[in-house]
Formats: sequence, C-alpha cells, structure tokens
Amino acid sequence: MLDQIKKLLFGNGAAQLIQLGALIILSRLYVPADFGLLAQVQSYATVAAVIFTLQLQVVIPSSASPWAAKRTVVYIQFVSGAWLVAFLPIFLLGPYQYWVGFVLAFLIGLSTTYNYYLIYLGKFSLIAKAYILRATMIVAIQLLLYPLHNINGLLWGAVIAEAISLVFLTWLTHPISISTRISIKKVWRYIFINRAFTLYGVLQEVAAIFCFYAPMFLFVYRLGEDVGGQYAMASRLVWAPVVLISSSIAQVYYHRVGSLLSNRSQRLEINVLFNPKFFAVVVLACIVPYFLKDLYGLILGEGWDLAAQLIPMQLTWGGIFVLSTPFRVAGKVMQLQRLQLCIDLFVYVLIIALFFLLNLSPIQTMFGLIIIALIQHLGTCVLVAKQINRYFINYKTSE
Repeated sequence: MLDQIKKLLFGNGAAQLIQLGALIILSRLYVPADFGLLAQVQSYATVAAVIFTLQLQVVIPSSASPWAAKRTVVYIQFVSGAWLVAFLPIFLLGPYQYWVGFVLAFLIGLSTTYNYYLIYLGKFSLIAKAYILRATMIVAIQLLLYPLHNINGLLWGAVIAEAISLVFLTWLTHPISISTRISIKKVWRYIFINRAFTLYGVLQEVAAIFCFYAPMFLFVYRLGEDVGGQYAMASRLVWAPVVLISSSIAQVYYHRVGSLLSNRSQRLEINVLFNPKFFAVVVLACIVPYFLKDLYGLILGEGWDLAAQLIPMQLTWGGIFVLSTPFRVAGKVMQLQRLQLCIDLFVYVLIIALFFLLNLSPIQTMFGLIIIALIQHLGTCVLVAKQINRYFINYKTSE
C-alpha cells in the first residue's frame, strides 16, 4: 500500500511542481483579473462536477466485477451527457464564466470517473502519469495562448488541457463499450438503488465544500479584507501539500476498502484504516511547525505576520484532515453519506456560530476552527469505526 501511495505522491507532486514553477512565468504574462476569472470558473466547476457524476464514481472501486465497474462508468457518462444537453443551452444565455464553468465541470466529472476506474484496477502508475500529463498540458497551452489577446488564455488553456487529459484517460481505460443496453429506466433505477451516493452523497459533498470554504469568506466579512488576505495566504501555502497527500492516500484506500467490501470472504478491520506509525508521523509534523514561525515570516516577507502565525495552526487542521482520510473513504464506500451529511451540517452551524456569536481575535478564531475540525473528523472516524465493529458490510449492487 505504501508503494502505491508513493507512486501517486510522485505523480501528483510533480504535477503541482510543474504548475507552481510555471506560476512564476504566468504571473508576469497574465494580469490578476485573469487569475481571478480562472479561480471563479474553477470554483463553479468544482461544485457542478459533483452534480454531473451524482457521486456514482465512488461506487466503482467496490464493484463486484470489471463488468459492473464499466457499467457504472457508462451510466455516469449517460447522466453527465444528459446534464450537459439539458442545461448548457440555458447557461449559454447567462454570463460567460457560468457556461465555461459548466463545460469544465463536465470534463472534470468524466476525468474523475475514469480515475476511479483506474483506482478499481489498481493502476496507480497510470494515474500518476495522467496527473503529470494534465499539468504539463495546462501550462503549455496557457503559454501558447498568451499571444491571443482577444481570449483569456489562462482560462481556455485549463479547459482545453482538461479536454486533452480526458481523451488520454479514455484511451487508457476503454470503458465505453460493454455488453449492456442503456435506457433511461435502467439508469434511473441504478440512481435510485444507489441513492446513498446520488442523493446523500451529493448533498454531503456540497456541504463539505461549503464547510471548507466558509471560513475564507467569513474572515473577510467579519474581520476585514486584510485579515482575510492573511488567512488566504496561509491557506494557499498549507492546503496544496495537504490535499496532495490526502488525495493520494484516499485513492489507494478507495481501491483497498473497495476490494475488501466487494469480497464477502474478507472483512474490513480497523487496523486497515488506522496505522499508529502514520499517526505519530502526522502528529509530529503538526507540532514542529509551531517552532518555525520566524522562518515563515522570513519567507513571506514584511506585512505577513498574521499569516506566519496562522500557518502552523492551519497545518494542524490539515493533519487532522489527513488522519481522517481512510475513515472518510471507508464511510463513503460503506454508504454512510447520510450520517456524514448530518455531521457536516452540524459543523457548518458551529462555524457560523464561531464567527457571529463570539467576538474573537483572528488567532482565537483559527483555534476555534481547529476544535471544530477535530469534532468533525473525529466524529466521522468514530461513526465509521462503530459501523465496522457492528456488522460486516454487504455492499449493494444491481444488475
């Protein structure tokens, strides 16, 4: 399992380094407004992609057979295509960024689906290569489109590269042709049977996204743009590596947990999800940064004192997030989305209360967010652990 995580970390890490290194050049070619538009469209696409797939991609790793896994991919293609055909004409009548975000969501949704199919197959080296290709294509096309000043090369570079990446993943997986007839009735029945993913899973994913991004907006709204900017800088530096690590771990665990739950002769045990050595390493990684605050100030320069103080605190939040990753993956595969949704909604209420009912300093507010994150992720871990100890999950499949 460690070797698989290493492969994904290498691919995802290399992809992020390519984009980070290119940022030095791109920031000198494109104006801040271009970056702002790209971030805006990507935020729309992230939320819309959840709707496009109806979270059915989470079903794929625990499929009982390769045929069942491919069938789920085909159903997701059908649903995504239906969303695109039904709503793209409406979005075309609206602002430019909305319909581009809608198309980008379609591409991201299918790319995510094909990645989950590769996770089912255990092809982690191919996933790593796809990450690197995608990052390389994004940077290359953004640079090539810069001379065309009549279009936003930064945005369209990302969209075109995502489309090329999707073609590459399609070529890798060949998931389109299987011996089954597609009909609206069959797809609707499949969506209904898997409503733990298509209903509660979608709502839970959207709630989780809101829980993550809410502090960013509330820091600005309650404490001012300067404090919000300090928080945003710390968040940008911390969460890129945190997401890199957690997403790599998650993909391996989707394969591992899905394989165990699809094989009724094996049982999912707590020791599969909790590794004491890994726990100790992450806890140590959360403690050490508190002794390096002067280093952050030196790196960021003058005027970023608050961000330097927030960085180790955000790393603690990130550490909690990473440690809970195997349990969150198991919870999704075990169809516990409704309970996870309840936890996330409760957390959202706590975040609102933290900002609006208490008059705290930025550091105190960040400490409150850490406590809330601990409640959220510890609650998820306990919930999943209790379900594992209570019974051997019998994953539902439909023919």
